[in-house]
Amino acid sequence: MLVPLLVGILAQSLAVSMINTALPKLARDLGLAPADQSWVVNIYPLAVAAAIVPAARWGDRSGRRRALVAGMIVFALLSAVAPMLPAPGLIAARLGLGIAGALILANVVATIGAVFIGHARTVANGLWVAVYGAANTIGPLVGGYLTDHWGWQWVFWICVPIAAVAALLTRIAVPNTRAPAAPPWHPGWVLVAAVGLGVTVYGVQRLPFAPGLGAVVGMAGAVVVIVFLRAQRRLRDPLRRGDLFADRGF
Repeated sequence: MLVPLLVGILAQSLAVSMINTALPKLARDLGLAPADQSWVVNIYPLAVAAAIVPAARWGDRSGRRRALVAGMIVFALLSAVAPMLPAPGLIAARLGLGIAGALILANVVATIGAVFIGHARTVANGLWVAVYGAANTIGPLVGGYLTDHWGWQWVFWICVPIAAVAALLTRIAVPNTRAPAAPPWHPGWVLVAAVGLGVTVYGVQRLPFAPGLGAVVGMAGAVVVIVFLRAQRRLRDPLRRGDLFADRGF
C-alpha cells in the first residue's frame, strides 16, 4: 500500500528539482526574460505552499485517496501539455502542477497518519521523506541528462508515466480514508493560510534577486501566518492542530 504513495511523492519531488538544470535551454527556446525565468522555477513551490492547507482539508472531507488520484491525474495531464505551450502557458501549467503537487503531498502524509500506527507509521514517514529528499538530490542530474540528450521537454514528460502509474496503483491499493466527521472548511482561514504561506514563500524566493523587497514581503507573510496559527487555537476543529507539538512522541 505504501508503494503508490512513494511513487506519487517521487513525481512531485522530481518536478521541483529537474527544472533547474533544464531552465537555460528552456529559456532560450521560449525567449524568456530573466524575471520570467525565475517564475518558471518559483511558481511551483509558491503554489504548493499556498494550496497545501486546503488540499489537506479537501482530503479530510471527500476522501484522501480521491484527492490523491485527482492530484496525480492532473499532475500527469499538465506534465504532458506544459512543454507544448508558449511561455505564459508553461508558467500557468507550473502553477497548476504546484496545486496538484500540494494535493499529493498533503494527502500522502494524511493517509500515512490514518493507516499506519506505531513503529510502522515512523517507518512510512521516514520512507516518504527519504524518497522526497533523494528525488530532490538526483533531480538536477536527471534534468540535465534529459535536457542534453532528449530536450528540456522531457523534464515534464518523464513525470507523465510516473504520475499515471501512481494514480492507478493508488486507486487499486490505497484505502479511501477521511476524517471521522466532515470537518468545516473555515474558508476565511483557508484563504488566510494560503495568502500567508504564499506571500512568505514568494518573499523568500525573491531574496536573491531583490533582498530588500524579499525581506519585507517575507516578513509580511510571516505575520499573516502567525495570525493564522494563533487563531487556530480558538477553533473547535482547526485547520492546523497545535496540540500535536505538545506530544513528545510526535
